[in-house]
Amino acid sequence: MSRLTVLGIVLCALMAGGPAFAQQAPAAVEVVGVSGAGGAPLVQVQGDQVAEGEEEGEGDAEAVVEEEEEAPFPVSGSVSVGGSFGAASVLSNSEFTQTDFFSSRVGLGLNYTVTEDISLSAGIGYSKFLTEDGSVFQREGRLSDTDLGVGLPGWTDEEYTGISIAPGLGFSFPTSDLSIAEGKIMAVSADLSFSRSFGGLSLSYSFGASKNWHKFTSVVLDADELDVIARAGGVENVGSGLVAIDGVLPSFGFSHSFGANFGFLDDFSAGLSLSYFDDFSYDNGTILKDDEFTPTILEEQGLDITRRSQGVSGGLRLGYKINDWLSASASSSTSGSIFASDGKSIRFPFWDFENGISSRTRLSLGLSARY
Repeated sequence: MSRLTVLGIVLCALMAGGPAFAQQAPAAVEVVGVSGAGGAPLVQVQGDQVAEGEEEGEGDAEAVVEEEEEAPFPVSGSVSVGGSFGAASVLSNSEFTQTDFFSSRVGLGLNYTVTEDISLSAGIGYSKFLTEDGSVFQREGRLSDTDLGVGLPGWTDEEYTGISIAPGLGFSFPTSDLSIAEGKIMAVSADLSFSRSFGGLSLSYSFGASKNWHKFTSVVLDADELDVIARAGGVENVGSGLVAIDGVLPSFGFSHSFGANFGFLDDFSAGLSLSYFDDFSYDNGTILKDDEFTPTILEEQGLDITRRSQGVSGGLRLGYKINDWLSASASSSTSGSIFASDGKSIRFPFWDFENGISSRTRLSLGLSARY
């Protein structure tokens, strides 16, 4: 076969295969170009990319499922136990020192997170006197009122001041002996708090308002269970078989609370709190200055009998975080009127230096667990 014959055969073969190569080459170029744009026909190269996309999609789905599984359970609880006693019990050697403040307490709490910004809480406690002369009966146990709380969305000014503002709403229902004896129906409170952190130091202020509802404006007892012979100290008949004893119950009030907390040494914290209360009793017409039963000695001393009563409460606290769910604390609390017994000087709010063996200061030790 001559060289011209072989060359002709090769050229014919190339011409026969040319259309196939011409069809494949544009497809390869199109796949590469369109796959970059994201809309190419489903060919092998883009198919690989789709497969990778499907794998990424499956990974995202697994991440979502994993994130949902790791979301915290919306319900949490707390248990606290502690004991308290009057400061005079350990600081005074007098035989007349009050010792009826030795008591233990157990508290239970539940919290439900509705959304990221809204939560519901409930709490109740039980206390028991450990001394024979505690309360009315020896070693008497008392249930507290049942409290419900609503945590509402707050706001933080991160750009300028760093101050956080948070509102709160609370409800209290009578389950304690005292509230039941008062004839309390329920109480509602609302507060608005402002807080700011400076490293380990946190400062806060809260303004609160509360409203009580009672069956009567004074404590009312069954007349059949009493031997009432006169209106001594304010006892009077208010209805068939009912007797109101001395005093008028609080109707509403306002409060101003200040707090400071400082964390140190990783697991320790120290806190200080100060609260002023301004309560107003029901105006039932028996607490005015011209009431015939108003003690005249108070008028002679220039002291008014009004609907208003004021008080102050101060507290100091030292806390230690044992682990992620358990903490311990030691604290003191003092409450009483704003003014001292002379009616002029302001009482020191964090310790009772005035009453001696009847000190209003109480010392407490406690453990708290959250889960």
